[in-house]
Amino acid sequence: MIKIDFCQRKEISKVQEFINDHWKKGHILAQNDILFKWLYKNKDGYNFLIAKKNENIIGALGFIKNSHFDPVITNNDIIWLALWKVNEKEAPPGLGLILLKKLENINPNKTIAVLGINQDHPRIYKAINYDTGIMDHFYLTNPDIKNFRVLMNDKYKKLPTPKISSCKLISKNILISDLDKIDYNYNSKNFSNKKTAKYFINKYLNNPFYNYQLFHLQKTDAQIALIVLRVINIENNKIIRVIDFEGDESLISHAGDFFLKIIKKEKAEYVDFLQYGIQKKYFLSCGFELLNTHNTIIVPNYFEPFIQKNIPLLFSYKFNNDKIRIFKGDGDQDRPSLVA
Repeated sequence: MIKIDFCQRKEISKVQEFINDHWKKGHILAQNDILFKWLYKNKDGYNFLIAKKNENIIGALGFIKNSHFDPVITNNDIIWLALWKVNEKEAPPGLGLILLKKLENINPNKTIAVLGINQDHPRIYKAINYDTGIMDHFYLTNPDIKNFRVLMNDKYKKLPTPKISSCKLISKNILISDLDKIDYNYNSKNFSNKKTAKYFINKYLNNPFYNYQLFHLQKTDAQIALIVLRVINIENNKIIRVIDFEGDESLISHAGDFFLKIIKKEKAEYVDFLQYGIQKKYFLSCGFELLNTHNTIIVPNYFEPFIQKNIPLLFSYKFNNDKIRIFKGDGDQDRPSLVA
């Protein structure tokens, strides 16, 4: 008889063993307890559904809730599927889907999404009435750099650089003390999924693995946004990734000067912005170009390990509202992959 329940504290080592044996040998979640606990630990156990047969784990579904980083978000929560695997030799047909349906039944009327799915899997998600898509990958290059090492360029192709808007945005670096003292309300009225000041503090500023920079962008008192950046070093070269965003998306149109200053300050090759849900016109007005994964320009997506290829980032979701925004930092897509 197969039993499905949440992972208890005493079962963490068994789940890690299952990940190592059936997902990927040496996987960071199988080796790094700090990362495992930071992403999945809750007050009762872990955000993992596990299927057991004779006390042996034969299936597991890990998930990360936005409310994991701020319980206030519960009413506007998104549940991100992360590690989802069954032992094909032991599991009965359909066990993976049973795990997902169990999660859906436990969390009725909640948005469930997954970022970073295999390119062969969209049809599977469509079969269970999930929407699927590919993240837009926009990029801007540093006009001071002529010889690129991370980005690969067709020498005949003119690379996009920031466009300076006549409208100057106010921009300032945001620290924990700023978000603690002032409850900035960056939430856009057009989207039902919300991210609070505490969410950004706990997920990014208190992140135990990566250093993030948060910036407040402002046009008027009513037009504000929060943008999360991470500087990545690759073989003595730098690039900047936009990891998350909340607020008035129209401000991106006027952020050319902001991006120009920060890529020059960091001496970065480029800044890229993976996203879904924001209108493309705002990026184009800023100078961004949408990456075509089939052309001769390569803007890598994976750095642990570094893969110098264009690899599209796919997503899927089941949402009660047709307005959703997805960014690189959602779910577990911006977590370490290599054991330090």
